[in-house]
Amino acid sequence: MKITNTNDETITTISALVVGESGVGKTTSLRTLPTKSTIIACSERGALPLRGLGYDLFRLEGWDDMAVLHEMFLKPDVIENETTRKLVEGCKLLVLDSLSDVDSMCVKHILEVDRRRIVSERTDDKRETPKGIYAEQMTMEDWGLFGNRMLNLISAFAHLPIHFIATCVEGQKDDRAHDRILRTVNIGGKMTPANCPAYFDLVLNMLPMKDTEGNDVRRWQTFNDGERMCKDSSGKLAPYEECNWTKLFKKVRGTGATK
Repeated sequence: MKITNTNDETITTISALVVGESGVGKTTSLRTLPTKSTIIACSERGALPLRGLGYDLFRLEGWDDMAVLHEMFLKPDVIENETTRKLVEGCKLLVLDSLSDVDSMCVKHILEVDRRRIVSERTDDKRETPKGIYAEQMTMEDWGLFGNRMLNLISAFAHLPIHFIATCVEGQKDDRAHDRILRTVNIGGKMTPANCPAYFDLVLNMLPMKDTEGNDVRRWQTFNDGERMCKDSSGKLAPYEECNWTKLFKKVRGTGATK
């Protein structure tokens, strides 16, 4: 057990999730992060809005890469490659862009690896080969495995000793009891989208809006209005914030200089 105080800066690492429709500018907002102390982990198709800006990228090719990535930031001293080790040791903030891509990686791994292993164990090594990678192929058992893996992964990254940002495409869920559409994260499983926000200090919903002069702008909604899943554990944010990560982190941490 470690005894500390709320004024101790070692407990002020921030975990944040930004949710929004595809193309609204979630990845583009990452341009407001410092290049020297930020590492962005993304799929092969990601990071086009960041081209030419000097960010270090870790390309994710499959589900197994997630465990490798977490281990690197949890224990950077065991990284054998000196260049990679120095990058990780100098990193103050890790970005995962996006959870929606990790969702697909997890489903693919369950269908192509885990299900084959389970079927083999149950049917005396008879194989079951999926015809494609689709969510419709997932059984209730598969979705239970999926939910546990995704939430464990999110928790693991949110508890790293550095700042952590994740992006995710917005999903929708019918709330028939209240006759409304809930805006959630676009992650599979019955309970996973509802439980996901619990692992983040900040959950921001990125919205296209108009400023006072009628110009198109983007803003982060920070409060839960009953339809959009938002959260501000710091209590320091306005209902709508400018989409600038550096300014947001300074506001939450109460600092006038970049930490």
